[in-house]
Amino acid sequence: DAAIRTTHADLASLALVQPGNTLKVIGRRIINGELETFTNEFEMGEGVLGQAIQQNDILIISDNSTAPYYQTQYPGEYHSSLAVPLQKDQQAIGALNLESKTYDYFREEQVSFIRNLAGHAVISIENANLLKERGEQVNMLEQLRNMGIALSSEEKIEEVEIKILKTALQIVHGENGVLFRYNAEGDAFSVVYGLNMRRNMFVQAQIYIPVHLIRMALESSESVWLTHEQLLEQTSNAVISAPLYENLALVPIQRGQDISYVMAITFDKEQTHPEQTRYTLNLLATQAAGHLENTYLHERIRTERNRIRTILDTTKDGVILLDRSGILLDTNPAAERMLSLQLSRFIGRDFIELLEEYTHIYEKDDRAQLSRILRLQPHRATNREYTIEYGGTTTYIQEIGTPVRNDKVITGRLLVLRDITEEKALLEYRTKIQRMLFHDLRNPLSSIISSMHLLIDEIPSHIADDTARFEFTEMLRIAEESATRLYNLVDSLLDIGKLQRNQLEVHFDTIHLIDTITNATLMIDTSIRQANITIESSIEDGLMVYADPELLQRIFINLLHNAVKFTPEDGKIQIDTIPYPE
Repeated sequence: DAAIRTTHADLASLALVQPGNTLKVIGRRIINGELETFTNEFEMGEGVLGQAIQQNDILIISDNSTAPYYQTQYPGEYHSSLAVPLQKDQQAIGALNLESKTYDYFREEQVSFIRNLAGHAVISIENANLLKERGEQVNMLEQLRNMGIALSSEEKIEEVEIKILKTALQIVHGENGVLFRYNAEGDAFSVVYGLNMRRNMFVQAQIYIPVHLIRMALESSESVWLTHEQLLEQTSNAVISAPLYENLALVPIQRGQDISYVMAITFDKEQTHPEQTRYTLNLLATQAAGHLENTYLHERIRTERNRIRTILDTTKDGVILLDRSGILLDTNPAAERMLSLQLSRFIGRDFIELLEEYTHIYEKDDRAQLSRILRLQPHRATNREYTIEYGGTTTYIQEIGTPVRNDKVITGRLLVLRDITEEKALLEYRTKIQRMLFHDLRNPLSSIISSMHLLIDEIPSHIADDTARFEFTEMLRIAEESATRLYNLVDSLLDIGKLQRNQLEVHFDTIHLIDTITNATLMIDTSIRQANITIESSIEDGLMVYADPELLQRIFINLLHNAVKFTPEDGKIQIDTIPYPE
């Protein structure tokens, strides 16, 4: 418009060189006093515009009919022309053409003006291209950001792969895209997904890319850009026909140090800025690699978490996980069943406060102890048993508490609950059977001991032979001593059971210690005499002690029996007392 207004020409057109050495033309001409727009396309060298670009020089034509290269959409209307190349770095990137209906219309002052206008046009075109590139870069970064946001919340690897391919096609305006997964063990590629994009709509498609082309990206470990001529050369010996696309980009995507994918993008038109497109795809591949790695890690974590969840949900032991401050983080059905409380409803609650609401689980002192351990002794391991009375049933629970560590730092506490109700019932049943057996043994043993006393007192007097009487008496004493020892053992076992049940009764009395020791010595007298062991005592006759006579005597019998067992024949056992300071 400026050229027409200033020079009073009747037509002005501007041509720019396109990929493939074609010229894209836009022009304006005056029709009935109004400006009308027209467009056209030429091959390089055609028309006045093509010649000005090819010669990279100004053309002034006084009579268009005399120029063999003159071409026009409007034959016979325009008679003279002026064409000026648009130069960048001394290279013609286009041309500006003026035409007039008057022969020999253009003069030197018009040439000078158009030359200056062409220079300004180049600057404007460069600025427009730069602005377009910046806009495309901003758009690319925005789409990469949107992809990152979308992929950050995606957990399925298949969805991540598809979104990466779609984003690549959108950013670089490709026609077809294929994502190949590489299996290093089998050294083979498999198609993950293929897409065709038309008018920003995606359709799943099967796009063939020769494997030897894909391997170029694998072997070079960097993106590969192939022009149509290179594609023809690379597929000249292939069984299939040459590819129908103009450009092919192959971009490897790495996981760690290894290539896991190769992404192929095809273009139906020759790309004007292949290096920029390649850079964009490399940038996308770098970001995609991180998202793929994160998704793989999430899948592994999720699989491991599901496996642990399955174990927790099926184990018989109850599990309660608390953080360092006592907040309930996790639990399992077994714990809920044992405690008769749906703990999963209270995830995120303070466990101590929860126990205060449901007092059937922990006694007040137990709650205070757990709170103290969490606050002051988080490293402490605990093991305790308690009962829960709920719904008319009694449940016996063993609780084992251990600290949870992460890199040696305590981060929480794990409570493992075992239902030991059946174990308690079995133990009680066994104890009951034992008590019955011990009582059943005790009475016959008592009768045997009494009979032995009677035999020792009565039978020997009826034996005339001294030697026979002595041997028979010794035999009876051995039998009586063994029966007494067995009787004391049964009593001790019964006392152990009573002690475990806190039912052992102790009857204290003031007794002579020497009498208790003497009676104990008489109970194992036969064993002492057979080993020819001497027992000496320095205990005063009048020494009194405050104790249970029966239990104390049983203690001395056991001590003396062990002393006899580990003292050699003809040895000596010394019994002394040591005053205990008050």
